[in-house]
Amino acid sequence: MAPTDGTRGVDRRRLIKRASGAAVLAWSTPAIVDSLTAPAAAMTCTCTPAAVSIVPSCRNDTLSSGSSCVTYYSNTVTVCRGEGQSVRFSRNSGGNQEPYFDELAVLSVTSPLGVTVVRNFIRWQNDCRDPAGSDVALSSANQCGSTSVPALNITSMFGSECGNFSVTIRIRNRYTPYGWSTAWIVPV
Repeated sequence: MAPTDGTRGVDRRRLIKRASGAAVLAWSTPAIVDSLTAPAAAMTCTCTPAAVSIVPSCRNDTLSSGSSCVTYYSNTVTVCRGEGQSVRFSRNSGGNQEPYFDELAVLSVTSPLGVTVVRNFIRWQNDCRDPAGSDVALSSANQCGSTSVPALNITSMFGSECGNFSVTIRIRNRYTPYGWSTAWIVPV
């Protein structure tokens, strides 16, 4: 009913409708805002994280022939990373010792969404590095024994995703002799 004094007003029915509309909007706004601010890579990870051997045995100094870059060992494994986990590159399954590669190892990590990150882990010369990757200097000098040098944190290679990643290693050398330690990818 309109007021009789010539002023505009709101009748009771309109007031109730407007109030209920505002209540619905206020109730649904947090859900809408939460869905907009959730990380794009957030997903439920259904795999079980565990240490994975990517180089199962060490190799002491071995003579090579020639003077060109050769991949002496290559392997691809699947690594499960749980939500928010750090990942280490280690010479043992405990994830606490730096691996050794002569001359270098190229590590490629491909995420569940298909993003690939490449790093060159260099102990000696960098002649055989992958130009698509950034370089990481190694300091361990012991091939098949243990070392006091801590494992490498490679979490940044996995980005913010969780799930099953494809990890490839290529151990490359140009000079003689060459060798390597065992190597593990260890989610912690």
